[in-house]
Amino acid sequence: MRKEYGKALRDGFAREMRKRLPDFKPFKGKSDYLFPGERSFTSPADKDLNLWIVCTPDLRGHESFTVEVGWSTRDGFPELSMRPSCAPSTTRDEFRQDEAMTRLAYLTGDPEWWVIEETADPFSLEALMAQQRKLTAEEARQRVDPLLKEVFEKIETTAIPYLRERAEVRS
Repeated sequence: MRKEYGKALRDGFAREMRKRLPDFKPFKGKSDYLFPGERSFTSPADKDLNLWIVCTPDLRGHESFTVEVGWSTRDGFPELSMRPSCAPSTTRDEFRQDEAMTRLAYLTGDPEWWVIEETADPFSLEALMAQQRKLTAEEARQRVDPLLKEVFEKIETTAIPYLRERAEVRS
């Protein structure tokens, strides 16, 4: 992800978390299970359960990002060898797991990645030259913010009720 988009995404996601979901705090700890550039936020549901929201920039060179939500009954970031680790089921069988992460898109039916800018055709010199043009912070923010607005509406209307439902279940 271009550094200008990465900064706009990190700053914008943190801003929206503070504004819309103040119970979720930035995770300041270290974890081998966090990917580079990810921003994770956690909220204790009770003394034995922490809820998580994670913003993940695409590390494959695309100008896109995804959001995952989940929980852990252990201290620290969920230690999952594979993420996402589950898909939501109508029977909520996944709630029996001590730790789990699912993509917001699995809850909403949206594509898994929110695309900030389509990736240039690698065989087009013109497209590659355009991709090298430095973006201003304002240009990056103008492209990222509408996606964040959409994402946070879905987090509030779909992911938070899902996480609350999980919090009602005792492991």
